[in-house]
Amino acid sequence: MQTAIASLTSTRDMRAQHLAALQSRLATAKTAMAQRKAAQKAHAAELTQQGEANAEELAFWEAGLGMRIEGTGGEDRIRFVFVGCDGRKKEKEASFELDMSRGYEVVECRPVLDAERVRKVTDRMVESEDLQGFLSGMRRLFVEELKR
Repeated sequence: MQTAIASLTSTRDMRAQHLAALQSRLATAKTAMAQRKAAQKAHAAELTQQGEANAEELAFWEAGLGMRIEGTGGEDRIRFVFVGCDGRKKEKEASFELDMSRGYEVVECRPVLDAERVRKVTDRMVESEDLQGFLSGMRRLFVEELKR
């Protein structure tokens, strides 16, 4: 009987130690999870703040250049849509997509523009890193095309 009691006592003590170890690991995991949640919440707040700043800058570009910027669903492509290129307010839209997967390449112009003239405007942007000048140059090409 003493042997059985000693065996049960030993088993109980081992399980109590195991339980204490598990509870300690659980507390550590809960602390780490709380820290990660706090970091994730802070990161989400930063993204929201950056998104607001981006929205302000995007509105500036859209108002200043008479255009809007759209996603295309592709990871490395952006569509620029100019409005009023025919001289009338918001009557005619012209657009192009900028593919940035292998540098900068203008694709899918509507209306279609002369490829050589588009390449010259794109090359100037690559050399000068002047996005505003590039967008102004593209708009100028559309205005000229729509006046024909």
